[in-house]
Amino acid sequence: MIMPKLAIYPNPNSGHIEVLADGFTEHVQMNIFDLAGKVMQSQMLDFSIGPRAFVTLSNISNGIYFVRINSNSGKIASVKMIIHR
Repeated sequence: MIMPKLAIYPNPNSGHIEVLADGFTEHVQMNIFDLAGKVMQSQMLDFSIGPRAFVTLSNISNGIYFVRINSNSGKIASVKMIIHR
């Protein structure tokens, strides 16, 4: 089994990111957590047509966050992200 990989570009970013998810070929749930574990943004992404998705981060302040994606097949990947506007 291929281990899924998650990357965010650019990082740091100003609120617009490209999510690159190698090893995911389906719809996934993306959650963005602050350092206290609070979900700041949640949305579905579709990687069935390719490993890239573009996301606008609305109403999230400058800071350090964790991005986690979960698939229905049980794949999970996460990465640290910095927002600096």
